[in-house]
Amino acid sequence: MIARSEDRWTLAVAAVVFAVILLGLAAASYRANGGHLVYALDDAYIHMAIAANVAEHGVFGISASEFSSASSSPLWTTLLAGLYAIFGRSETLPLALNLLFGVAALAVVRVLGREAGITGRRLALLL
Repeated sequence: MIARSEDRWTLAVAAVVFAVILLGLAAASYRANGGHLVYALDDAYIHMAIAANVAEHGVFGISASEFSSASSSPLWTTLLAGLYAIFGRSETLPLALNLLFGVAALAVVRVLGREAGITGRRLALLL
């Protein structure tokens, strides 16, 4: 199906709205926590700790000395570990990845919506 001109803006608008909301929440967290980015769930810190140990010590675990199966998402932790090995440890890297994957999810939903015949404002509302 060829994109109608009114559908071209839907992904861009949805991505901007998503980014503004996500970055606004991150900025509010940063301000409320004395200049530190704080994630609401402890899972983020578990993944970051394991990823750092994989990147720095080659050990998939919370401690650098032994394996522990504490990650609820080994693929995410492995991705973080690879990026930590390249760019170094960062509290903002998981946030940046979430922004990237969130926009990618919107792109997938847009394609699926268009294949289902959803266009124009309905597609924009779906996104």
